[in-house]
Amino acid sequence: MHRLFIFLLLVISTKTYAQTNFQWDVIIDSLNQNEGQLYSAGVLFITQNWPYPQNVVRDDDPAGGIILVKSVIPIQDPVVGLYNFSYECTLLFKDRKARIQVDHVVCKSAFFEPQRPAPFLSVHDGYIKQTDNFLVIGITEKQYLRIMGNLKIALQSLVDSYVGAIKKGSNW
Repeated sequence: MHRLFIFLLLVISTKTYAQTNFQWDVIIDSLNQNEGQLYSAGVLFITQNWPYPQNVVRDDDPAGGIILVKSVIPIQDPVVGLYNFSYECTLLFKDRKARIQVDHVVCKSAFFEPQRPAPFLSVHDGYIKQTDNFLVIGITEKQYLRIMGNLKIALQSLVDSYVGAIKKGSNW
């Protein structure tokens, strides 16, 4: 019975922070802040995590309780090169709840060396040899999975830091 309880607890906690195919959707519930306070905490989070917030915020609606951020995250692989991935991050605030959604993750640029472009990578959990307009040429499955793993870690870290910032602000 004890093992079943631990297994169910792990499954539930995994589902809470689960992401599939580079899409995150996390709801933070039962907060001690109203919508305006949560919005202010979201603005503070953006200013602390992006050096030029005015360049990444695409939609800012305090009355609607939404902030849309479009940004780029660089993933440097010591063997393969530099890959820049764009993504959208939506922050939502309503009824003492906050929500973060990260999606639309796409490879925007790739370089083996500073002046030598590389093929763009499709963003998937598994290795794909070839898809429309995206070729994985000259990169092994191990290298591809390492890049995707680093991208996933970076985006999960963004989500985790947001959850931590909102929960910290809720304990005022």
